[in-house]
Amino acid sequence: LRQIFQVERECSVAEAAQKLNEWRINAVPVSEGDGFCGTLTRQILDRALSLGLGRRPVEIVMEPGVMTVDSGESLEEIKEIFLEGSRRFVIVERDGRPIGILTRMEVFRRLFEGLPKAGARLDHRMASHRPIRQNIGRKLADSLPEWVRPVLEAVKSLSPEGKPPVYLVGGAVRDFLLNREMEDIDLVVEGDGITLAEGLARLLGGRSHAHRPFFTSVITLEDGHSVDVASARTEFYTAPAALPSVVTSLIRQDLYRRDFTINALAVSLSGRESGQIIDYFGGRKDLDSGIIRVLHSLSFIDDPTRAIRAVRYARRLGFRIASDTRHLIETAAREQVFEKLSAHRLRHELELLLAEKHPAGAFELLAELSLLEAIVPGAGWTGEVYKILLEVEAQLAWYVLENLKPLPRNLLLYLGALILACHPGEGELPRAMELCEALISRLQLSGRLASDFASLPEKTHVIRRAAGASFRPSEICRQMREAGPEAILLAMSFLPLPQRRLLAENAESGLSAELPISGRELRAAGLEESPRIGRILEATRDAILDGLTNPEDALDYALQLAHREDDR
Repeated sequence: LRQIFQVERECSVAEAAQKLNEWRINAVPVSEGDGFCGTLTRQILDRALSLGLGRRPVEIVMEPGVMTVDSGESLEEIKEIFLEGSRRFVIVERDGRPIGILTRMEVFRRLFEGLPKAGARLDHRMASHRPIRQNIGRKLADSLPEWVRPVLEAVKSLSPEGKPPVYLVGGAVRDFLLNREMEDIDLVVEGDGITLAEGLARLLGGRSHAHRPFFTSVITLEDGHSVDVASARTEFYTAPAALPSVVTSLIRQDLYRRDFTINALAVSLSGRESGQIIDYFGGRKDLDSGIIRVLHSLSFIDDPTRAIRAVRYARRLGFRIASDTRHLIETAAREQVFEKLSAHRLRHELELLLAEKHPAGAFELLAELSLLEAIVPGAGWTGEVYKILLEVEAQLAWYVLENLKPLPRNLLLYLGALILACHPGEGELPRAMELCEALISRLQLSGRLASDFASLPEKTHVIRRAAGASFRPSEICRQMREAGPEAILLAMSFLPLPQRRLLAENAESGLSAELPISGRELRAAGLEESPRIGRILEATRDAILDGLTNPEDALDYALQLAHREDDR
């Protein structure tokens, strides 16, 4: 346990900020009488100072409430408190009286000691890395997309002489240096980002939507592009009091809290440093070398989704994951960190990963990093599994090229492919369905998505059987429509070429072709409105597929069916 540093609720914001610097800590409880009433962080204090609240008492800016735990609780129990929330510390009590404080990092370093050990060289490198600055203003001016130019001009007009300092950060800088197209841009302001965003929206004719609890805003421009604006955040510090100035500490620590070195680059957009690229952590070197590298050894404790993101960036950019980062991912998997990921965050990262090109390669890399089993329990990895996933990619490309509808959902398609590739036989159907149910629970799928995923293994086997039976084309097409696009593509991926061609031909004729007649034409020909019209249209569609009539004679055929019903 550590000594409990604290500030009284009457203490001024400026005094509290000075105390945190002197104590070299990032968060502190606020005391009231013999107890505690709130929490202060450097982020809150920096924000309050930038708004001119230095003389006001901390009670007006603190986060109310402090978490307390009994001294008899285990570190495992306390760990859950930190993993489930964003708390920096807990107060430890004995017999209702505070006896010390436990910080998030102290608990994590004790319980996940394998990660700091695995990343000791990485942490040393980042702590000792000398910042690199280089002016790329001319290249920036010559190469920016047209839609970005007015944004940067507006920033300069709102930040005369670099006050407040504004930076282009993250993926936009990375993509610019890689000569890749900028889709959206992120700005960080050492000051009030929400106010700057409102000013930019006025100058650019866009709309600004603020997220005040996170000190961020999103500007939507008239052409559909967006600009994210955030106040510099200082959640994580390596040596807070040792930084040379308030200006550099703000942007440095905002960049330090990011995921990878290649995303921790910034370009100053205002004042005398305009056009200067700022690289504190060797991101430019890693960018030139094609390397994905995290910033510190507890990166995957802070945010386990970064491991999946590392795979996504590696696949998208053609980069390799640094050996120290790979080791940290494998260590985090052994520490079962990924089991703590919320369903929403895991599902979101998987959807982003599967939206990239060639998911088969992404799954292969997940398997190499010992992540696949942690994310999809029961999913093994073999050359045959990889082959099936490549087939799924190929069948999906054909489906999209033929403009068939509806489009499959990648989450169901590829997770279903992974499960069925591991359990392909009809005798293994119960196990495949069991794994689908487990994933539904893990990802908290609901409604139609959950029911479709639960039935996917069975529907896939139905289509596989249909391709080998003596069914009429209309019967095959009906089964494919009922099964859905995911089951169709999965079945085709498992079938030999002749049966795959049979399904493809029927899909092209039965799923994409529109019926040449409508219910309106049948009503105009004298049929009364009733469910009978739908049955006749469906029977006519089947007759065209089976070659009993042709599209040009469809109306006559439908009316003949109606007359036969009337005669009966």
